[in-house]
Amino acid sequence: MAAMIDEFSQVPFSQASINRIIKLAGIPRGSFYQYFTDKEDAYRTVLSKIAHEKALLFQKVVSVQPEAGFYNELLGLLEQTILWMQREPKYYRIGALMDLDNNEFIQSLNQANPGLYDYLLSRIQHDQEAGRLRRDVDPKLFAEMVTALTRQMLTDLFYSQDFEGMMQKAKALFRMIESGTRP
Repeated sequence: MAAMIDEFSQVPFSQASINRIIKLAGIPRGSFYQYFTDKEDAYRTVLSKIAHEKALLFQKVVSVQPEAGFYNELLGLLEQTILWMQREPKYYRIGALMDLDNNEFIQSLNQANPGLYDYLLSRIQHDQEAGRLRRDVDPKLFAEMVTALTRQMLTDLFYSQDFEGMMQKAKALFRMIESGTRP
């Protein structure tokens, strides 16, 4: 697992090599194929591990304050993501490399796992129904905007490693957006 994580965090999936994975792991090629049918299967295994760990982090935010509202929840998720990025930078790098890889397999994974956008859309709609967000705000457009801003902030953060500065920037940005979308 460590060898696969190292390989997939260094290069996009399309450039990853089973040969490098088995060399790094110090195992014979046959041993790799005892556990995985191919590189795609190995990649799915790594993504499953990452998704499981990330889901546990995000559950903490939602379960602590289930009715905290969209903005508070978004900031909580961002804080947890920053902590996760600090603890598991290779995991975040795998996701960042997925965004850059136009390989057909990767594109199909991205389409099958809508992730942040769908989650934000549901939370925005929930807050509109609860009267915490204006009803005239287009939830799909708003979810797209927040998804794009969040991804860009996280990418900037990952490369700058300015975790405190990025959190302050995120809080200021979300307060600005919040003031324009409150009823």
